[in-house]
Amino acid sequence: MRSYYAGKHAKQYNQTWKAFLQKTLEAACVAIDVEALRAGTQTRQSEVALLDAGCGTGLLLERLAQRLPSAHLYGIDASEDMLKEARQRLRGYSNVHLACQCFFDEKIRRTI
Repeated sequence: MRSYYAGKHAKQYNQTWKAFLQKTLEAACVAIDVEALRAGTQTRQSEVALLDAGCGTGLLLERLAQRLPSAHLYGIDASEDMLKEARQRLRGYSNVHLACQCFFDEKIRRTI
């Protein structure tokens, strides 16, 4: 794992990559049709569940938690230090669940 996902680099990640993160976060939010997900929740018997693979510091999960408060949101990342930052950011959201996992782990891929 690269060093900028660990230790002090994980703590400073959002600030270091601020311009890039703003653009990618906006693009991701545009790509996710939140209104369709809300409407689908009302017509289905099951609730919306979303996985952010490589969730890093939890910026996208935070945005989704704000927009979809009834959704079950899951984030996985291979860096425990990045997840530490995500846990801090997302501590007020009981519908967000985080785990230290690699997306390429065979067990994860079989579950999805």
